[in-house]
Amino acid sequence: MTRTVRFVSTFFGYVFTIPFVLLVHFLRLLIGKQNAVRLTGKLVTKMAALGMGILIPRAKSAFEFDSFKKTLKNNFFTIGPIYDLILVEETSNRIEFKIQYCPVASTFRNLKMGDLCKYSCAADLVVAKMNKGLWEFERSKTIGTGFDCCNHTYIKKIKKSSER
Repeated sequence: MTRTVRFVSTFFGYVFTIPFVLLVHFLRLLIGKQNAVRLTGKLVTKMAALGMGILIPRAKSAFEFDSFKKTLKNNFFTIGPIYDLILVEETSNRIEFKIQYCPVASTFRNLKMGDLCKYSCAADLVVAKMNKGLWEFERSKTIGTGFDCCNHTYIKKIKKSSER
């Protein structure tokens, strides 16, 4: 990652996270840190899902997976440098990305708010749930939960004979 890209990535991380960190600090005075993190975390998930919803195209049907995959790849490569993202595998039925740096998780940790990382990571699952039936999502690792990378795999939904 070049210095310029690292700067942009770090800047993005701080712009996204600082309002939530300040909110936790304020709310903890009123309701305690654990409740403040939980309440703020729900907002983090919603805001991160909103951002992910812009990046992850909405397919109208499971039959449009090729178009979905093409748009997803273009969108991910647009933001790819910020996340140090690489394409791991692409077949007709799946596409997998590896995210090697997360500015949000990094910034939350730098600001001593690592407890909020899991809420940001939860946005991936919220977006996947919104698209249930159109494609499947697999993720076994996230930087926000302590792994060295996030793995995002999008899989074409194949209807079983019992679903027809």
